[in-house]
Amino acid sequence: MSLLEHQDEESIILKNDVVKIKFNKKGYATELLYKNKNVLTNLTGEPHDPDRYRSFYCDYHMNGKTCHMVISQVKIIQDNDQLIHIAFIDSTSSLGIEYHFILKNHDSAIYSYIISWNNTKHPLKVNELRTVYRFNQVLFNWSTNGVRFGRQPSSKEMLTGKKLQDETYRMKRGALFSNSQIYSKYDYAGYYKDTDFWGQAGDNFGAWLITPDKSFYGSGPLNQDLMIHYDGLILNYLFSEHFGKGLNILPTDFKKMYGPWCLYLNNSSFEDVVKRSKKEKQAWPYSWLDDLDYPLELSTVIGQISSAVSKKYKIILISNPKDKKTFIERQNSNTYYVETDENGKFSFKKIRPDSYSLYAYALDGTDLDEHLLIKDILLNQRKLDLGEFEIRPSTKPVWQIGYSSHTTAGFKFSDQLRNYIWQTLVPKNLTYHIGQNDDWYYLQNDQGKWQIKFKIEKKLLKEKLYLRIALAGATQKRMDQGDRVLIKVNLNGNMIFSKKLENDRSAYRSALKSGRYHLISIPISAQQLKLNKINTVSLTTDGYLMYDAIQLGEECKEDE
Repeated sequence: MSLLEHQDEESIILKNDVVKIKFNKKGYATELLYKNKNVLTNLTGEPHDPDRYRSFYCDYHMNGKTCHMVISQVKIIQDNDQLIHIAFIDSTSSLGIEYHFILKNHDSAIYSYIISWNNTKHPLKVNELRTVYRFNQVLFNWSTNGVRFGRQPSSKEMLTGKKLQDETYRMKRGALFSNSQIYSKYDYAGYYKDTDFWGQAGDNFGAWLITPDKSFYGSGPLNQDLMIHYDGLILNYLFSEHFGKGLNILPTDFKKMYGPWCLYLNNSSFEDVVKRSKKEKQAWPYSWLDDLDYPLELSTVIGQISSAVSKKYKIILISNPKDKKTFIERQNSNTYYVETDENGKFSFKKIRPDSYSLYAYALDGTDLDEHLLIKDILLNQRKLDLGEFEIRPSTKPVWQIGYSSHTTAGFKFSDQLRNYIWQTLVPKNLTYHIGQNDDWYYLQNDQGKWQIKFKIEKKLLKEKLYLRIALAGATQKRMDQGDRVLIKVNLNGNMIFSKKLENDRSAYRSALKSGRYHLISIPISAQQLKLNKINTVSLTTDGYLMYDAIQLGEECKEDE
């Protein structure tokens, strides 16, 4: 018995005893029957969106424009009584894409993956690549990004509000959809590390994107993106410029497999999708998937960290070690990340064979540095023990505000649900006294001056000191005001640092914890400090600064 029900020049239909999905030859799903109900009726979107009636499609952005696949072939890869595997192939566009669908018998999950490659003889600049699943919002009227639940407006209702910026509106009923009267589609963005599924649901139907392996997303543990929003949309951004990742440049030899993931349909039960997500993780890698780009023989990597100043570290294993970009920008890599246990040990499991670099940064304490532990690891064995790494930070603190994490964790408002409102509720002017229990906030805006006041001991004037400012993000005030963020630092009335940082597009998109990380290290001489008097550090910006930690530190000597 075949699970291919129908194929002609106009459409192809996959069907088992649970679901039926019909695609046109452009690669869009036009019908999806679950429990004998077509859940793709009455699709909607913003008036200017040409895809507002489409679902299950793959698109990408280049030069600020949306590009669609130009299907040159529909290939049936496997067809038997157990599963049907097809691929829509665009082999003629600048960005080559194979968009795969797999339907197994007796199952309501539709599996997908994408293979993409640079189809030109020059580096290719691509803004984003994604898959989009649009459902009937009447049937699917609440949603979750895995850690947050809520209802979504229709775009029709959203557009009646006052527009503040990129798909962010002050609405009369805004509090029904978010945690203030301001609703943004970015309120339901999330970190891939925090959830294994996200989706839309209603009284009788649920549609969930389950991602049992996230290494293909790249960009490390702080990769965050849109997941769900208005008009019944489920989004799967394989890469994008959102939240500090920047424009992706694909080299001439670029080829990458993204996925697989599955779109799982159920009766809206959250408990059921949790169980299904765990089942998918246990089954990874899928033994039933036969693709040369999908290895089934995976590796384990173990090691240990030793540090005197921080107890917990994030360990990052990232492919393509020749790429010198920051973690968040390395979207073309496969990335794995774990945390050390109470003994400093770490273990990576189910790692693809490839060449990797190994990095570490602290999740607590006073170590603000990023550490390259091994530059080039060729992983082609079942298990690799990397041994022990002793980490020594470059400074030890005289005083410190916050703790290392590469995020705003620990600062006021950082633990709230995403919303545009928080950036307006921080104080315009703030004074923090070292040694007192003053508040520091996740973000500083452009409306005033933040100051740190401290005294210095005489013996420290003989040491080599550094003012270190670890920023979790830096965002332009508005997305249409350029692409740079100014930070100015004064010490006792004299400017000691001024720089324009690249706009990471995070704070005005409801981010509360991170964008693109920066570590600024400013040398401080004895002549710049006042002995037995109050010293003042002043911070100003023309945009938004998200803070990780601020430290006045003395240089660690080699024997420390």
